[in-house]
Amino acid sequence: MLAQKIMLEAGALAAYGAGWKFAGAGPGRSPESAAAAGGMQRLWSAHQMGTCRMGRDPATSVANPWGEVHSTPGLWIGDASAFPSASGTNPMATIMALARRTAHAVASA
Repeated sequence: MLAQKIMLEAGALAAYGAGWKFAGAGPGRSPESAAAAGGMQRLWSAHQMGTCRMGRDPATSVANPWGEVHSTPGLWIGDASAFPSASGTNPMATIMALARRTAHAVASA
């Protein structure tokens, strides 16, 4: 929270960090005073995984192993929704690799 304190005391109108947004701050304000004034908001994000899973069997998956939707040729999925299931870890590198692989498959189609 030290970085947010420095930004707010320097005059920032809002500061973000560790899942929180401190808004309504200004010179001499701290994250704690912003929170007391009702200017603190909880931020939330998630990686949706497995909602359009890929696989060989159209009965158990939405897309083929390259990301093309079984029922709609030419429609491709290249994000974490194509994972067969949740990874249990931060999926950023895997999503980038999957997107690159899918892009090559689209370009070759």
